[in-house]
Amino acid sequence: MKKLLQYIAIQVLALTLPWRAIYWLVDIFAERNYRLDTASRKAMKANLRVILGEKVTDEEVDRVARETFRNFGKSIAEFFRMARLGRRFFERRVHIEGKKHVDEARSHGNGAILVSAHLSNWEFGGVKLAYLGYPVSGIALDHETEAITRMFNKQRERKGIKTYPLGRGTRPCLEALRRNEFICLVADRDLTGTGVEVEYFGKPAKFAIGPARFAVASGAPIVPGFMIRQPDDSFRLVFEDPIYPPQTGEKKELVRELTQEVAHVCENYVGAYPEQFVNFFPIWEEPA
Repeated sequence: MKKLLQYIAIQVLALTLPWRAIYWLVDIFAERNYRLDTASRKAMKANLRVILGEKVTDEEVDRVARETFRNFGKSIAEFFRMARLGRRFFERRVHIEGKKHVDEARSHGNGAILVSAHLSNWEFGGVKLAYLGYPVSGIALDHETEAITRMFNKQRERKGIKTYPLGRGTRPCLEALRRNEFICLVADRDLTGTGVEVEYFGKPAKFAIGPARFAVASGAPIVPGFMIRQPDDSFRLVFEDPIYPPQTGEKKELVRELTQEVAHVCENYVGAYPEQFVNFFPIWEEPA
């Protein structure tokens, strides 16, 4: 109940305050969370030491980690303000690059699997596509309570994004691909314990196999896409070349190869924008 009330309070503030006041409050609470949330801070710093390289200083790790907490706070506030954000906002504040890759992937008739990392405000990417007229579905992790899960999913559904729960979304997502629609997934965290080991920033890490499994099962291409926050808090939504599943081969090996390709693309963007990488769980070690 306490967590639900916190989210309700965030939503009320996000819907009523001007942007400048929202981001001012985000700075205050992000700094507070950075100091108090020891587990998330420790995991983020451990991840950043790998991402930023062996020669990075403690001061630089601390600076980037603080910035990730601020960027995550902004994304949460923006997510709960979505009810007030219409087509005009997404036309002016979210600029798409590489749209031809999305259209090319869909032209084959099997839909497309849009894959991202925990980078910036990935939720806005799906909304941008929905406003452009693309049919979009996604799989999302359930929250602590059913009421909180409904609260989050309602934000997405208001913007035309169908949301299915992790573990129970396989069939509806395959059906969406058969209708030549898009499904949106985040690949850089293994939430089910069934992930495959890939090389990520030169070290072994576990990635989710959902995108690759959907590709192998449906023949749909994987299209990596990433939201990049700009200094003025507008966004670039960048799509890369489609990754097409091979027509032949052993299924398990195909899934591993496709997942490795996804990991390489994610690595390029996370490495370029580490302050926007908001995965607060350890990537290269088992969580406590």
